[in-house]
Amino acid sequence: MEDDQKLKLLNQSEDNLDSYGNQEANAVVKDPGDNNDEENRDQLSSRSKKVFLATLSYITGCGAMALVLLASFFPVVAVNRHIYPYEIAVIFAIYPLMKFLSSTVIGLYLPQVGVNITIWMGLILEGGGLIIFAFLDRILDRNTFVVYCIITRGFQGVGAGLHLTASIACAIAINQDAIGTTIAIIEFAAGIALIISPIIGGVLYQYGGFKAPFLALGCLLVINSFLVIKFPRIHDIRASPPLKTFLKVLTMPRVVILYVTIILQTICVTFLDPTIAIHLRQFHLSSSAIGGLYGIQSLSYMIFCAVAGIIVDKTGKFRWINIYAFIILAVSFQFVGPAPYLKMHQSLTKIVIVFIFIGLAIALSVVSSYPDMAEILTSRKKKWINHENKFMVFSLTSGLANSGLALGQILGLLIGGALALKSDAAFNWTSSVLGFLALGQAIVMIILTAIDCANSNES
Repeated sequence: MEDDQKLKLLNQSEDNLDSYGNQEANAVVKDPGDNNDEENRDQLSSRSKKVFLATLSYITGCGAMALVLLASFFPVVAVNRHIYPYEIAVIFAIYPLMKFLSSTVIGLYLPQVGVNITIWMGLILEGGGLIIFAFLDRILDRNTFVVYCIITRGFQGVGAGLHLTASIACAIAINQDAIGTTIAIIEFAAGIALIISPIIGGVLYQYGGFKAPFLALGCLLVINSFLVIKFPRIHDIRASPPLKTFLKVLTMPRVVILYVTIILQTICVTFLDPTIAIHLRQFHLSSSAIGGLYGIQSLSYMIFCAVAGIIVDKTGKFRWINIYAFIILAVSFQFVGPAPYLKMHQSLTKIVIVFIFIGLAIALSVVSSYPDMAEILTSRKKKWINHENKFMVFSLTSGLANSGLALGQILGLLIGGALALKSDAAFNWTSSVLGFLALGQAIVMIILTAIDCANSNES
């Protein structure tokens, strides 16, 4: 009898050990507040997910403010210090460049580094960079001022890439059944930040001087970094070798096509940043009126993000939604100038309508790109990645998407500054060509979708 009891206890121990190993083998999200009551744990988990997503959206919004915080006043400060336009462009462009590099790298190594520590480091770097930037006005030498502006903005870009990539990967991991809605909520928060950030920056600069906007946002980001203490913990100890995995990902045509899609959608938006104000001079509008017109696009993007998230999760037709988005984008950009071959005059009414449709197209494309990328990487046909190792997939998805967005920001600014600023005719032709590129990308995605359907029917 005693031997039977010992044998029974031994079997139970082996079962518990196997269960523990299986739990550790997968990407698991653990809530620090879990208890032994299963029903209470489920309720707490659901509530924690909502609070966690709201917190991530808030942090992402605060981080997005750093991108455009200085847009309303820094160019004037730079000109007063006799800084050349190309140097101002470098100061602005270094942020997305470093964000591109850091997003790519951390997308590979996030499972090894850890989500919480990555978000914390990113917020500290970006917040610390802003605080240091606040005191650069004390530098009297022009060249030294430019160099330190570039360095500190670079640190801010690295920090943004770290915490944004980790935040989105973690948000997707805990909301795997609603990736579209998750991205929509985060992008909605970022959209609000992009609208109010130049306004807040301008007001703080007007009443508090050069230091005020950077100190305020920098300290806020540093304070936000302590929120990670209460974040859920993600465990993933079966991560594939990062570099080997990434190289295999880059050989997948579907990934490359989707990556180009993300870059092109961002180019179309950021191309307008340095050019639209000059293009609208023909209507003799005030600066505030021009800002209001451009804000229509951001407002449209925010509103349609919420709608796009629901549509993406309900239908699951990620690729087709992206195709429709690029067709809308292609048509809209023929009327931005408008295109010279249309032989029509521009009007404020047409511009407002075009901006609304551009916001719709970008919202549909951004929200559908993340789940589409995740679906590609979790395909069971790819033997090189374990479909159960989902957090590695979410990390790569977030890293690739964010690096593509950052690269698109750089290229959009370069295209706008190098081509479209030369004349109104150059702006009209450039916007038209971007529209045709969007149409070409839509055709490529249609062909890719047809090939995928044919392969699935054969199997």
